[in-house]
Amino acid sequence: MDNLGAKKTIFIHVNSLTGGGAERVASLWASGLSRRGHNVTIVIRNDGRKITYLPDEGVSVERIGPRHGSRREKLKGRLSDARRLMKARHPDVIIGVLSEATFEAWVASRGLGIPVVNTEHNAFEQPHSAPMTRSRRFKKRWLNRLYDHVTVLTSADYAIAGKFLKHLTLMPNPLAFEPLDDLSVLDDKQKFVLASGRLDDWHYKGFDLLIKAWGMTPHEGWKLKIMGTGSLRNRMRMMDLAEECGVKDSIVLAGYTDDPLSDYRDASVFVLSSRYEGFGMVLIEAMSQGCACIASDYKGRQREIFGDTADTGLIVDVESSKAISEGLSKVIDDADMRRRMQLNAIKRSAHFALSHVTDRWEEIFATLPSPRHNKSRH
Repeated sequence: MDNLGAKKTIFIHVNSLTGGGAERVASLWASGLSRRGHNVTIVIRNDGRKITYLPDEGVSVERIGPRHGSRREKLKGRLSDARRLMKARHPDVIIGVLSEATFEAWVASRGLGIPVVNTEHNAFEQPHSAPMTRSRRFKKRWLNRLYDHVTVLTSADYAIAGKFLKHLTLMPNPLAFEPLDDLSVLDDKQKFVLASGRLDDWHYKGFDLLIKAWGMTPHEGWKLKIMGTGSLRNRMRMMDLAEECGVKDSIVLAGYTDDPLSDYRDASVFVLSSRYEGFGMVLIEAMSQGCACIASDYKGRQREIFGDTADTGLIVDVESSKAISEGLSKVIDDADMRRRMQLNAIKRSAHFALSHVTDRWEEIFATLPSPRHNKSRH
């Protein structure tokens, strides 16, 4: 084990720095650790994709594997490049983001004596309407036993994983933005409800439930805006549903945005309608910018984000358009309640500051076995 204040050479392995929430988290972790003086390298696949989640300048990014070739050739190239990089830079710890990247890093590091930490970004259970695949169940229950440490997002997942994993830490996602400090922004909030997520994941994200709920909710003068990319087919699916519900004119499918901060600041209300969610990163982002938040809660995971303070957020039943509609009606109709929720949400969001999450990483580092290569270097 190492002492808490020692500066580390850290590799963070992730498939890319494009698109998803886990990729965004990887970039934030890297930046937070770099600001503490650690030497951080993010290792990604050489697949030609543009980096959308740029870490701080002090973080280096390395691409591994060939850009072209068969699937087997690409895998072989990634493993070879990763191992060569590990031998050259002697990381003290490898952090894997999502199961495939973690497992490849573990394979590449065999025999080098480098501790590997896997970070789970999904819940350890799912509802019957969206059952967990055998592959995902295997990765969670068996592959995780290979690693020196595993992080999970919520207390509910900690309770499940703790039954079969020994070295485990609760690690909520970090907040990407500073909580709103200019409260006058709340006076300029517009009459729109915001939701966010990939349209291609519409079933998991519950966008069908949300659109149906919008159709049940009196909302004169208000609009529903959904941020997120998606195929033309799924965009048409959502708009067809909006037309069926009679709300096509009050729904905007905004697509991808480079500046979600302005949308959060403009929105009065945010809705997380997911059928299940490991940790609603978009929820804490919306909270931080003064949105009154409504969340469908699968087995307490989003309730944990809101905390114990009354009127921090509104919890509604999972998979219920009626419950979402009732929540929307309350928040839209009661301006005083909406303002209380906005203020409490800003305050609660500070709990997820990047500095707090970085503290947890340094606590994990102090518990890990010392890399064997250190003994040969000194």
